Amino acid sequence: MKYYAKLGGQYRIDDFIDNVELRLDHTQILPGSITKIDTDTVLIDTPLQYRLGQGVSIGGYETGGKGFRLIEVSITDYPVFQD
Repeated sequence: MKYYAKLGGQYRIDDFIDNVELRLDHTQILPGSITKIDTDTVLIDTPLQYRLGQGVSIGGYETGGKGFRLIEVSITDYPVFQD
């Protein structure tokens, strides 16, 4: 499944330098890839399914001003997996 995630507008997401991981509650790594669409939107491509409107949280660090280096996108709020 492919999902778009809006990241809230607090930061401007920098271009990716490394692979950005998809995680569950910032701990468990999940299968999938993250692609930057614009400074506030990412595309999550994963074999897992979860409901639309699912909450996500970002992990990384500020790079100056409103810049943010994204390291992970974490699925929160009890996701629904394929089995």
